[in-house]
Amino acid sequence: MAKLNLWPRVLVIALLSGIIFISCNRRSDSSLIGVWGNTDGLIKQFHNNGAWEVSTGGIPNTKGTFTVDGNTITRVMTHLHGGVFNDLESRWFSESELEMVVVENNLFHYMVIFPFDRQTEIYTYSVSGDTVVFIYTGTDRDETEIFSQTFTRR
Repeated sequence: MAKLNLWPRVLVIALLSGIIFISCNRRSDSSLIGVWGNTDGLIKQFHNNGAWEVSTGGIPNTKGTFTVDGNTITRVMTHLHGGVFNDLESRWFSESELEMVVVENNLFHYMVIFPFDRQTEIYTYSVSGDTVVFIYTGTDRDETEIFSQTFTRR
């Protein structure tokens, strides 16, 4: 049951970590490539050539793709890891796989994470040496929330 107490963090991380943006100018910023950790080391982000992954407390959480345009990064979740929940298998789930498991096992409390494209987030960011700061400015559902997160290269 202790894992379920991570659900609010998981949702925030998923919301912070999501994206797919398809365009002719799709690219990734090489300054973001690598492993980044927050101050207490609880949250780690992995960026590599347009793909990202987040883990919380060493447990895989979400992953997806990202694109960069100037100092703006757009990320969308493509997979959620079941290891953050007590009643899901500890593996990566695509949206369709997770929907099937939710329906087959009457786990409808997970419906809040569908569809994955709702997890698309846009941030401005800046990299200075071994520090990156992401400034979140909302989604199409909530444009009023603004906060920043600082990570250091690991």
